[in-house]
Amino acid sequence: MGASSDDRSLPEWVEFEWIEPAYQGTFTRDQLLAMPVQKARVRVRDRVPRDVVDEVVASNRLRQAGRLSDKSLWTYFVWYEDGVNFRWELRNGCCEKLRAGGDAGHTQ
Repeated sequence: MGASSDDRSLPEWVEFEWIEPAYQGTFTRDQLLAMPVQKARVRVRDRVPRDVVDEVVASNRLRQAGRLSDKSLWTYFVWYEDGVNFRWELRNGCCEKLRAGGDAGHTQ
């Protein structure tokens, strides 16, 4: 997602759908299909700074053939009972976090 190899931009949003069955018993397919569908749309594009995306795209343009670019954008969607949190990280290589942002950690 994000700065893909063909330089597409981030999606404007990502939408999640789920059902919330009781945690007891078993359900038939028809019973599951009859349950109300919950939805959450999480904004993405306007929450990742443009300079972060530009840095990933520039790194991709400089990469050697057959190799991954040095910098990458990692996105995280974490579902809680009260909503979906979104976080992003700009990384150098696999493990060095250069910058991060998005929703604060969940507190309950």
